[in-house]
Amino acid sequence: MKLRYETAPSGRAVWVDDDHGILMTESEVKTYRELMEKHEAYTGEKATDTEARFYLWLSGWDKSTITSFVGILEKSHKFGYVSGEVDGRHKK
Repeated sequence: MKLRYETAPSGRAVWVDDDHGILMTESEVKTYRELMEKHEAYTGEKATDTEARFYLWLSGWDKSTITSFVGILEKSHKFGYVSGEVDGRHKK
């Protein structure tokens, strides 16, 4: 993820994710960065453009919704559903 700060054509300051071509506000960038980092840590892969847009959308939600979603990801990862390993076996 490659984030940079710039002034948009409207004159408003925005953050840009150059890897995915996404513009975001100051209020979205912290949560977006955290979600993208968790995605990579849990899956071992960089997010796709679609996943990055989903994380941006989620970044605009209230803190409790975001916390609930992250909790689901963490539990899924802990029990092997994100990595593809479930009950000691790999999914086919």
